[in-house]
Amino acid sequence: MNSFLQTRSLPSIEIDAIGSHGQTVAHRAPEQERHGSTLQIASISVIAELTGITTLGHFRERDMVRGGQGAPLVPLLDWYLCKDQVAFPVALHNLGSISNLSVLSDRIEDTVAFDTGPANQMIDYFASLIEGEHDGIDRDGTLSAQGVVDQALLLSWMKHPFLAEKPPKSASFDDFSPEFMTKLSSQQSSKLGPLDLLRTAVEFCAQSIAEAYRKHVLAAFPTLKRVYFSGGGVHNQTLMQSIAKALPELEVLTLAEHDKRLTDCKEALAFALLADASLSAELTTICKSTGASQSVVSGEIAIATPCDRS
Repeated sequence: MNSFLQTRSLPSIEIDAIGSHGQTVAHRAPEQERHGSTLQIASISVIAELTGITTLGHFRERDMVRGGQGAPLVPLLDWYLCKDQVAFPVALHNLGSISNLSVLSDRIEDTVAFDTGPANQMIDYFASLIEGEHDGIDRDGTLSAQGVVDQALLLSWMKHPFLAEKPPKSASFDDFSPEFMTKLSSQQSSKLGPLDLLRTAVEFCAQSIAEAYRKHVLAAFPTLKRVYFSGGGVHNQTLMQSIAKALPELEVLTLAEHDKRLTDCKEALAFALLADASLSAELTTICKSTGASQSVVSGEIAIATPCDRS
């Protein structure tokens, strides 16, 4: 953070607060009478002390205390981005490690949002198995474009229990870990080359997204016409083409076509908004999206130590 400020000649005194999501290392959704749990590493106290800037984080726990999933949290930003600019309903979809969607109506409390399954998590893993100078990334979809979808493996992955769950729901890394996916597919994956594994992982992402819209979105929002995608996955052309083909009911667009500035910074902006709202004691969660019994003010605060700030 300090390097970020220095390279942009931004004095820390001009920064009101930092919103830090941290790195999720564990997330367990609530089940029946059991509360969920979540863990993001990155100490807000350390950040506040090293930067001299009040820092907010741990945005998920209070929602989970109220029986919610603790996710997704981005719908608050989605609402503010679109409430005055689009005809409702409209869908916004993020392709990060996990794939998640928000469907917005003309009232914020009617927002439907949930995780649909994996996105870059599985794609990056199978890309890392391919030899060559590509940093373990299916950059622009050039690697996966060379592979062929294995329909048997795809079918076995589509039987993943998470896909059958009804929203609200949230996914964790463990739900789609390489170990779990290998176990789910039995011996099938051992027969395939790395390019075909990668291409099948891309197709699984696309098909699981399409299934989520058909099962849980299109019936509830029959006038929905378009979905705007954002996140790192939009740069994967093989993935975006697969999604468009798998979901012909909707016009598949990128958020850049709505606002070019948002494609790669939407999630960062979301947690800046959550930090600002929490500082103002405003509700930051949407019950219909997380499944909580009530909305909460979610962020925890580490107040910066009073000192000279430059």
